[in-house]
Amino acid sequence: MYVYGKLGIKEIDPYRCIGCGVCVQSCMNDVIRMKKSKAHITYQDDCCACFFCVEDCPREAISLGVIGES
Repeated sequence: MYVYGKLGIKEIDPYRCIGCGVCVQSCMNDVIRMKKSKAHITYQDDCCACFFCVEDCPREAISLGVIGES
């Protein structure tokens, strides 16, 4: 089985996220924003899969995967 879609940020674990905002600062496409003191995926389709947010997150709270599956 083949999965079609685009690689990007799939999820941010709210239990691992400490609300430091490093991922927001790392994201060049404004995909992640803070919501209720936690990182939140706001514009998932704009993710260009640079993965700076994943590399910079001190708690490894950001998961990658296929988004926009069809």
